[in-house]
Amino acid sequence: MRSVATTIALLLFSLPRVLTQGASDQDLYDFSWITKWSAIGDSYAAGIGAGNSYSIGSPSSASLDCSRYDGAYPNLINLQLGTDPESIDFMFSACSGAVTSEVITQAKNLTIDQQMITISSGGNDAGLTDIINDCVYTYKAALSGDCTASLEKAQSIMESDEFASKLDELLSIAKSKLADNGTM
Repeated sequence: MRSVATTIALLLFSLPRVLTQGASDQDLYDFSWITKWSAIGDSYAAGIGAGNSYSIGSPSSASLDCSRYDGAYPNLINLQLGTDPESIDFMFSACSGAVTSEVITQAKNLTIDQQMITISSGGNDAGLTDIINDCVYTYKAALSGDCTASLEKAQSIMESDEFASKLDELLSIAKSKLADNGTM
């Protein structure tokens, strides 16, 4: 899917920059320059089912149905950034079930001067849950729909101008929240 591919591409393209940003030539794994960062997104970023239910603060985009988990990749990254996670200003506002318009709201609610922002968005817009139910968990045939139809619907959504426009808006807003040395 495009959202998964986009997420992977963003991670792959930004990882070398993250690894070298502010680091000395001797230590490419020095992340001490990251003192303020945020994780925004959908179920993928919220880590649906990865560990125990978890909450940091009370992001304004969260609703009663919003969930995030302590085993989610943003929380694990935060734990690895330095020896004192308390010295890092980390906003974890990813929310299970969020669609791109809700992730845009998460981005708008970020404070400025973020040194790193991770983003996961688009899967819920494109019907990833339907694809999982119809194409992966087909052993429950009575509950499964038509895999091909779900994939075609997702492809149609992902190829739409509206979907692309929302992702462009999301990235533009997130970029406006970055510090001069920031990365996404």
